[in-house]
Amino acid sequence: MFGVLGAIGLSQRRALWLSLLYAFGTPVFFRTGYLNHNLALGVFEFAAFVLVWNPAGRIAWRPATRYFLAGLLGGLSFLCDYSGAITAAIIGLYAWWRRADEVGWGDGFKDAFRYGLGLIPGTLLLMQYQWASFGNPFLPPQNWMPPVQWSDVGYQGVGGISPLLLKELLFEPRFGLFVTMPLALVSIAALWLARRRRGPLPMREAILCLGFTLVLVLFFGTVQYTRIQWISGIRYLAPAFPFLFLAAVPALLRMPRILAYGLAFLSVVVSWSMAMVRGQGSIAQDVERVFTEGFQLPWLTVLSHMSEQYLPWLSGRPSALPWMAVWAVLIFMVWRVRSPWKPAGLSEVSWH
Repeated sequence: MFGVLGAIGLSQRRALWLSLLYAFGTPVFFRTGYLNHNLALGVFEFAAFVLVWNPAGRIAWRPATRYFLAGLLGGLSFLCDYSGAITAAIIGLYAWWRRADEVGWGDGFKDAFRYGLGLIPGTLLLMQYQWASFGNPFLPPQNWMPPVQWSDVGYQGVGGISPLLLKELLFEPRFGLFVTMPLALVSIAALWLARRRRGPLPMREAILCLGFTLVLVLFFGTVQYTRIQWISGIRYLAPAFPFLFLAAVPALLRMPRILAYGLAFLSVVVSWSMAMVRGQGSIAQDVERVFTEGFQLPWLTVLSHMSEQYLPWLSGRPSALPWMAVWAVLIFMVWRVRSPWKPAGLSEVSWH
């Protein structure tokens, strides 16, 4: 993200602060606490998008090479999740659209075709996995899934677009996109700002970022299992996080500072509360717990619940501040202590 923001014209200082806001003021921070494929899918697709886009021409590889590598990343997305097939197709269409403006639609298709070739390894790996696991390379694992709640809707829980699911994906108090990522609210302004050339994000890339998110929302608006996100928090729309943040940047730069800083502060509070509490209630309840009970660490909370028999000194509500202070010192030392294995003061002592 830091490299992309610098490539579209932001200063290093501003790009650094915005990159930190992306890391700690969006659900990216929350999702990194889970060994899960959804955020990985978004990282792969965003990297593929940057390879195709090549802002400011900073990537020196030929278009054919960049497109093929982007296709490999798209294939990895498909290997991660079936929604990766849709997101990979979006990046492929974007590659054709962008290249067509440079060399025409015919030659643009030839270059975009290399993107399609890059999709093959990930697709074959997925087929091999399904063949080895279920004896069929084409049917998804859900085909053999035993009946569970909502599996009677459509094909194993995947049916038509549900207005109720769309509403929950966007506004549900426990995992809705606009609830967990307040910055997403201003990303919609990216098209308006790009049209008037009042932001660093070009119109085509603004369309891609918002279109990517829209298609992802519509796809998961057909999947009944998105309702179970209350168990682990926002998950299915995780691939959209980097795209939405990039779309929000122009609005953040054009807003009055008091509004931009206020929105950034709110986003960090929400993000850190989600990451610290990891509760199954609403986001408002997570924030309330942080402000009433203090900073928390998920592993410390779990240990305190198990402490009666094994760690009685951790019973109650142990403070996370001492642990955070220790790690703050360690992180500071990592960055500030030069040549850590060199004897201290060696260069200052004269032995003769």
